[in-house]
Amino acid sequence: MVLENKLASSEGVRQPLFRSASEITGICVVIITTLYLALVYLLFFKFKLLPWNKVSQGLVLLIGIIILTGFLVGLQGLTPSSVQATITGRIVEIEPQVSGRVTVVTVEPNVTIVAGDTLYGQSK
Repeated sequence: MVLENKLASSEGVRQPLFRSASEITGICVVIITTLYLALVYLLFFKFKLLPWNKVSQGLVLLIGIIILTGFLVGLQGLTPSSVQATITGRIVEIEPQVSGRVTVVTVEPNVTIVAGDTLYGQSK
């Protein structure tokens, strides 16, 4: 899934909004870090709900590292990728539960299907 810029370039071809999946990952890391730092600011400095001492400083650092590491590890583990491309998005695998050999697949890639469409043909 590539996000496309709504404004067409001078040639009339839409340009991708992001150049790569790593750029999107970097933006997500910046957003998560900013939200976490805003939460820390509110808890420790704005509302003074918790004391800002050596223990709390260490915990804030440790929790921040755990959150970012969990996000990056989860992103690597849940996103299928290869040397040629990276796919980001929800992946739904369709596996027939039939006896026999599937002889023909009647749907095309990237085409919307609805309930009742024939997906495949099989030999019995």
